[in-house]
Amino acid sequence: MLGISKELHTDLGLPYRVLQICTWDMSAWKYRAFDIEAWMPGVDKYWETWSASNFLDWQARRLNIKYIDKEWNRKYAYLLNDTALPSPRPFIAILENYQQADGSVIVPEVLRPYMWWINIIKPRK
Repeated sequence: MLGISKELHTDLGLPYRVLQICTWDMSAWKYRAFDIEAWMPGVDKYWETWSASNFLDWQARRLNIKYIDKEWNRKYAYLLNDTALPSPRPFIAILENYQQADGSVIVPEVLRPYMWWINIIKPRK
């Protein structure tokens, strides 16, 4: 899951870094968590754009989500969470990294098929 988020950053051409969150900074129900931060030129620093967490079976116990293993035992599922693209944060990073001095925005190549092959978005006059 973290690999997919990193691949999305790479494909979008966004400079990024991955931080493993220390246990002091995590919620009690998280087993392991990572933040991906993209470079934001407008503020001259990295900002969190994605986060990925492993909850083990904490959420599954509360939601009563179980599966049956090969020996027909019912067990709680382990659940993962990743904010990925539903969040506006990656789009802010795209604007920050691709906006030109004249206000236009270069569309990252990987997004062009979804934007009717537009290469650049120009501001209205």
